[in-house]
Amino acid sequence: MKYCPCCGYDFKNKDYKKESKKLLKRYDNKTKDLIVNTFSVVSKFESVTEQTIYMFLQGISKIPTDVVFEGLKIYYKKSLNKSGKGLNYLKGIIFNVKENEKKYKEILDKTIGVVPEEFPDEHKS
Repeated sequence: MKYCPCCGYDFKNKDYKKESKKLLKRYDNKTKDLIVNTFSVVSKFESVTEQTIYMFLQGISKIPTDVVFEGLKIYYKKSLNKSGKGLNYLKGIIFNVKENEKKYKEILDKTIGVVPEEFPDEHKS
């Protein structure tokens, strides 16, 4: 694949490692370490090349850092890294974090009758 039909990006003659480092710079240290750790964990059961890493980072580049961090926490909390779920599954989790959070609050509101108190996120500083 030399041309992305979704975003129109041209992949010809790319230095994927250099481009990936540029994309990783936008994240804070906690999130960056978790992303890099995820690549090494996923590489045990899925082929992870420099191009797939770049395409994953390019795919989530428009998502805010706190949402990416929450998606990674969900990925590890549910032990999806041990069940063979790869980068595409993780990308789906990250894209749907906010939508799933709203549904979860609606379900809690119906069962409890009151929306639970929100606590400050430990990730935000």
